[in-house]
Amino acid sequence: GKEHDADYYLRRGLAHMVWADYQDLVGRDSSGHRGQATAAYHEAGRLDDGLGIVWLNLCNNYLHQAMRSEDPDGDLERAREALSRGRKLDPNNFLTHLYGGDLYSQLAELDQRRGRDPTDNRRQAIERYGQASKASPSDPLPYNSISVEYLDEAEAARAHGRDPRDALAAAAAAARGA
Repeated sequence: GKEHDADYYLRRGLAHMVWADYQDLVGRDSSGHRGQATAAYHEAGRLDDGLGIVWLNLCNNYLHQAMRSEDPDGDLERAREALSRGRKLDPNNFLTHLYGGDLYSQLAELDQRRGRDPTDNRRQAIERYGQASKASPSDPLPYNSISVEYLDEAEAARAHGRDPRDALAAAAAAARGA
């Protein structure tokens, strides 16, 4: 059969990841396409270990998988490892900061669900999203993500009898891109 290159597997991984994202959106089981995306990204990385985007996409795939996983800790650790490889290969890529924020955001969410204090992971998420906003100032996604983190902080403050107004003000400022 025809030998495929890393770019082929990168695109194959992306196709399966997009398909899995759609399945998540409509409430279907995405594990088959997540697994195929993971396998394709690993093959792309094996064929060309210098492509940072392969590892960044793999990180994103694991982040999405962790949201519906029986083993979110394992998926988030695999996301962290893929992000680390991607960052080493492509340190200036906007996605290294954005996905770093997503990783810490999910860790904060897990902390909260488990009755632990999510503050440190939430602060790390906000810091990473802030780096993403500096790397790509015109992209609204980092600002929106920062705003969501502050809204989560405000909700937690209110739930624990603390004043949420500072966090709400920070959420509004982030949403304006300030």
